[in-house]
Amino acid sequence: MKLFSLGYCSDCGAVRVPHTLYKFLAWIDIFMDYLEDGFGLFGERMYPRFVHSGLDLYARPAFEFLAKNHLASFKSELDSRDNTRTRALFDGAKSAGVHLRQFRLFDFGDNGTFVAQKDGKEIVFAVMPRPRGFRSPSLNWMDDKGKLKIFLLSKNIPTADGGVARNADEALAIFERVGSPVIAKPFKTSRGLHTTLSINTKEELLRAFRIGQQVSPLVIIEKELQGIVHRVTLIGGKVSAVAIRDYPHVIGDGVSTVRELLEKENKDPRRDSVNFYPLAANDRADAQLKRQGLTWDSVPAKGAEVVVNDKVSRKHGTVTINIPNDAVHPDNIALFDRIGEVMGDPLIGVDFMIGDMRRSWKEQPGAGLIECNAMPYIDLHMYPYEGEAVDVGKTLWEYVFAHSS
Repeated sequence: MKLFSLGYCSDCGAVRVPHTLYKFLAWIDIFMDYLEDGFGLFGERMYPRFVHSGLDLYARPAFEFLAKNHLASFKSELDSRDNTRTRALFDGAKSAGVHLRQFRLFDFGDNGTFVAQKDGKEIVFAVMPRPRGFRSPSLNWMDDKGKLKIFLLSKNIPTADGGVARNADEALAIFERVGSPVIAKPFKTSRGLHTTLSINTKEELLRAFRIGQQVSPLVIIEKELQGIVHRVTLIGGKVSAVAIRDYPHVIGDGVSTVRELLEKENKDPRRDSVNFYPLAANDRADAQLKRQGLTWDSVPAKGAEVVVNDKVSRKHGTVTINIPNDAVHPDNIALFDRIGEVMGDPLIGVDFMIGDMRRSWKEQPGAGLIECNAMPYIDLHMYPYEGEAVDVGKTLWEYVFAHSS
C-alpha cells in the first residue's frame, strides 16, 4: 500500500519523484563526496579488509538466524516485488551454476541484499555483484555526471563538452562557451529525470536550468551529442553486449495518423508494462510532435520515424534492440574496451550516442559517451524487444566468481 501518491510531473515523466526530498538527498550526496575524498586513502586500504571480509563471514549466518526467527525472509526464488534486473540475476545464476538467495529484513522492500555461493566461495552484495575482495577505483563516483565528465576528458574519451553549474550565471557561461544546442541534466539522476534536450536560446537554457535544480543543486550543461542512444554493457572491462535504445517513436505506414500508429503500437503484446511499456499520448508527446511539425492527425510517410518522447527510458516507451558484437565496428569495440580499462570497474553500463554502430565513431561527428551506470540493468540484453538474447547474467557471474579472492 502506498503511503502517498505524487501528481504527474512532465519533467519526471513516468518515474515521478518528490522534488524537495530528492534535492535534499542530492545535497547529502555532495557532502558525502567531500568526506569520501578526505578519507579516500583510508577507505582504499581498509575497505576490502573490514567491509568485504565482515560481510562474507557474518552476513549469511545472521540472515539465516533472522529468517529462522521470522524476522526476515531469505529466499532463493523471485516474487512479485522483484524487478527485471533481479530476474536477470537469478536467471544468470541458474545458467552459471550459482546458488543465489535474497534477504529482506522483516520481508520489506522491493529489493534486498543477496548471498551468492559457488564452488565453496560466497559473496554478499546489494543490487549487483562484484568480485569479493575487489575495491573499484570508480564505483563511488561513476554515477556522478560531473566527476565522470572531468575524468573522461582527462583520458581523451569522446564525450560532450560542458560543465557543472551551481547557478544561472555559470549555466549561461557554459552555454556561451560550448554553443547550442545543449542539454541540461541533474548531476546524479537517471532515466532522463528533469533533463531538457535541444536547448538553443538563453531563455530555454534558464528554464531548463530551473527544471534541473528542482531535484539537484548542481546541473550539468553540455553540448548535445548526435545519433541514437546505445547501451553497452562491459564485464571485466570488455564488451559483453550492445543494444540500441532509441527515443520512443512510431514508424509511419503512409496511411495511418500518428495517433492511430501509437494505438497500434501499444497493442503489441511485448509492451506488457513489465519488460516494455506503452507509449503515452501526453504533453511531452505533444511537444515532440510540434518540434517535428506534426500533429496527432498527421499521416507520416511510410518508413518515417516520429518521436513521441525525448526521454530514453523503458517506462516512457523505449525498447531494446540487441546488436551482435561482430556487427559493431572494431574501432567502437576498441573504444568501449578502453573505457572499461580506464574506469577499472568490472561492471559498467555505458550509454553511448552514435548514429550507426557498424561505422567507426571517428567518422561520425557528435558521437560520444553520455554517462556510465554502476548498477546497470543487464536484463535489457537478456530480454530484448528485438534481436538475439545475450545471457549477460551468466557472463557476469562467471567473471565475479573467477576473480573473487
